[in-house]
Amino acid sequence: MKLRTTNFSYRLMIVAALGTMVCKSDTTSDAPDELKALQKIRTQALTSAVDPYRKLNDKYLELLTKLKADPSLTGNEEALEAIDQEIAILENGENIFLSSTSEPKIEKLREHYMNQVRKMAPAMEASVRKIEEGYAANLYQLMNKLGAAEKIIAASETQKQRDQFLKVWNTRRDDPKYLLVSVPPLPKKNGAEQAVPVIKTKDFPIGNDQVIPCCWIKSGKFTIGAEESELGARPGDRTAKVTISRGFWMARTETTQKQWQALIADNPSDNQGAKYPVETVDWKYVSYFITKANAAAPAGFRYDLPTEAEWEYACRAGETTAFHNGKDPSSEQEECRHLDKVGWYNGNSNGVTHVVGQKLPNAWGLYDMHGNVWEWCSDYFSYPPKYEEIDPKGPDAGSDRVIRSGSFRHPVREARAAHRLNFNPLIGYKTIGFRMVVRQVEVDDEESSSKIVATLDGETDCFYIPLPQKAEEADDAGGN
Repeated sequence: MKLRTTNFSYRLMIVAALGTMVCKSDTTSDAPDELKALQKIRTQALTSAVDPYRKLNDKYLELLTKLKADPSLTGNEEALEAIDQEIAILENGENIFLSSTSEPKIEKLREHYMNQVRKMAPAMEASVRKIEEGYAANLYQLMNKLGAAEKIIAASETQKQRDQFLKVWNTRRDDPKYLLVSVPPLPKKNGAEQAVPVIKTKDFPIGNDQVIPCCWIKSGKFTIGAEESELGARPGDRTAKVTISRGFWMARTETTQKQWQALIADNPSDNQGAKYPVETVDWKYVSYFITKANAAAPAGFRYDLPTEAEWEYACRAGETTAFHNGKDPSSEQEECRHLDKVGWYNGNSNGVTHVVGQKLPNAWGLYDMHGNVWEWCSDYFSYPPKYEEIDPKGPDAGSDRVIRSGSFRHPVREARAAHRLNFNPLIGYKTIGFRMVVRQVEVDDEESSSKIVATLDGETDCFYIPLPQKAEEADDAGGN
């Protein structure tokens, strides 16, 4: 299987998920001996670097196997099937971090596994980066000596090397022999390339020792809106190709009452509890909270509400279906088994809000994008919607603001990714809350007095790993 991600930190986790993968020679059998020797050293070094992940994978597989034999799961076909799928994901080298299940025991076990991987990631990242830096430098010298650029796969730390090897990388991108672990960012022309969701998190301080855990939403292109054929779509709904040209961080959950009360003593929520979403907050009150939070924002960042387009792009996480789990409504207004797994709505909420983060997240790592509470956006509402090609925003003035997501009191059709609604920004209601986004901003560089842009994710390097060989191929390679 061929996986693609542009996130350096999590590329190690994908390497880990491959488990039994062993790198083979990067070139044809007639490659020079110097290159073969260099590749052998690199393969041994990389194998050593990812061994702890492989061992952790083996432990996770062992625990999953034991869980499968748990007597309490006897007869629970859904749980047993979920365990088998989890095991298959690990054994087949797929990305465990984008899988999903509603079985609590598996969720708890996976979360423990993921936490251990996250703790190991910084040290392993530094180790692999050092290996790749040395390998790239030696390959660059060898390329000049041998004139064999077409035979070389490189990870590079300099723009000069990246430019020289870019042609080679582009030919490798669709080569079935190689696993593309990370790619260099392609040149942007008023937009971005299609983004592949990868879970990457960061905590942002808002003051009084409270933080907003966020997920990185990479720039990319998507289709906003809904076709009229989508169950629940309204007459007049339309679609458009939209580019989100700059990545941003989005709060992993709706803002909680605990986070709200870190800055504002008053808790206006109807259904109160620290881990419940804050609600009954009007748009102006939310703006006031964000202003206070910005006083604690790190240099180069500012907090904001998402635009309507950013919200839908983040919600969909690459999907074109009504829900971010790749499903469409099984019913327009009654109970919906596809929505049950990812959101709270009138068919499963018992008429109240719920603690955030209880349903399955989307591929970015965002929770409760369908239901629980409506979420304020920054745009003024317009109908029909104003969809521009790049970073669309609502009109410059208006009476109502956009809310998205649906809520615990509303039916299936209103929880769809494309559903949009208008609401008076001066009125707070118990079905409406919000989540923040974090944007990069220009800051003054004290040394050069020039404007620089804060780097959000450092996606600058790339390399390819050969896929595992079949036994007969390994014999033919002669151990190279």
